[in-house]
Amino acid sequence: MTAQAPIRHMIDTGAVRICCHEWGAQHLGAAPTMVLTHATGFHGRCWDRVIAQLGPRHVVAVDLRGHGHSEAHPFDDWRDLADDLVAVLADLGIEAALGIGHSVGGSVTLLAANKSLSCFARLILIDPVLMPPEFYEQRVNPMAAPEGQMHPVARRKPEFDSLQDMQTLLSARPPYALFDHSVMEDYCRHGTETVDGKQRLRCTPEFEASIYQSLLAYPDIPATIREVPQPTLVVRTQQPRRPEDFRDFRFSPTDPGLADRLPNGRDLLLPQFTHFLPQQAPEFCAGIILAGENAF
Repeated sequence: MTAQAPIRHMIDTGAVRICCHEWGAQHLGAAPTMVLTHATGFHGRCWDRVIAQLGPRHVVAVDLRGHGHSEAHPFDDWRDLADDLVAVLADLGIEAALGIGHSVGGSVTLLAANKSLSCFARLILIDPVLMPPEFYEQRVNPMAAPEGQMHPVARRKPEFDSLQDMQTLLSARPPYALFDHSVMEDYCRHGTETVDGKQRLRCTPEFEASIYQSLLAYPDIPATIREVPQPTLVVRTQQPRRPEDFRDFRFSPTDPGLADRLPNGRDLLLPQFTHFLPQQAPEFCAGIILAGENAF
């Protein structure tokens, strides 16, 4: 299954055209479909090396709005991204899937599960960006830029001379230096387009920054979490200890009590890994998915 390139779909949700990548369509119905949603600034093909370890089955990886090949339509809050995901699964006729989300993809997967109970039967959330309730109550966004300043992410280098130049430059700096080499290749190859002879990021730095800036745009997330009944595995990595750690993307952005706040949650703490677990250790990440598929 994974030796072949996936089928690419462009789905019109009515609000935006969303791209998703499908492997193993012939296995649809043999086991629950796995639906993978990526982190901010990434794209669905960043999951390729994880998917390669999952065996012959039906898998869909989504490019979030503004990422990969999906359109970068403005949004009000992360519920819009969840609406996109629900619409994609409805178009593909996917129900009772195993929803797997990393970082903001974990948040979007959980919000989608709340919006449509038929989408997912189980969830695996890898370091979802879901803060403790007091952050929402006090309107404290630790990922926002200081007032009156441009977000640091918005100042990212948007284009490179070549894919090799991009890989060389990024691989020498954190957090990209943590990435498995093959994942770095996938991130660069599928996350850029050629414009005027340069490799330009498909997810612009400005759009990426807007995801972080809108963290608190939906302040009712703590109440929403209590309404998600699906069995959910919450995977947490290296824990922040200082306020500045929340701006260091290597640390987990997940409420340590998230699993306890979910009606049917289980916590798995892996402090030996950074927030970039799927990119850092794709084979290990696939093992978590396969072990957790029916074990919680």
